Amino acid sequence: MNDLDKNHIRRLENQISVLTQQLIQANHDIARLHIHLGNAIAESDSIDWQRTGTKIEGRIAALESLKFKQSHTW
Repeated sequence: MNDLDKNHIRRLENQISVLTQQLIQANHDIARLHIHLGNAIAESDSIDWQRTGTKIEGRIAALESLKFKQSHTW
């Protein structure tokens, strides 16, 4: 095997090493995101969405009323 082949093999081995490390990091990132998603779902399940929705609708109505009053003031 000549030096050119050896250098090419060494570069390929380095690229494989870098890609392996990136894959390991990506797997860690996915695991962390999976945990965050699980926590978000658990938190979402504990929210009273009907009550929250009513609050949001009330705030929207109040803002629309305020906007209407401001647009009709001289």
